[in-house]
Amino acid sequence: MGAISAGALLGMPAGTLIAGLLSDHIGLMPSIAVFTAASAAMSLCPLLFPAWRAVDRRTSPARERAGEVL
Repeated sequence: MGAISAGALLGMPAGTLIAGLLSDHIGLMPSIAVFTAASAAMSLCPLLFPAWRAVDRRTSPARERAGEVL
């Protein structure tokens, strides 16, 4: 979990920079709309892509010993 948190914290300044540049070029409200749409798209990924549904699915211990993955 540390690597995920580090990656998220690393991306925050980049997101702020991109948001600032975007708001300078197209304005504040369109920038908010762009980031809202991007956030909604990322939130819908588990519903749209079947591979995301299997992320938390556990395999049976027998399959794990045999080396099978779902």
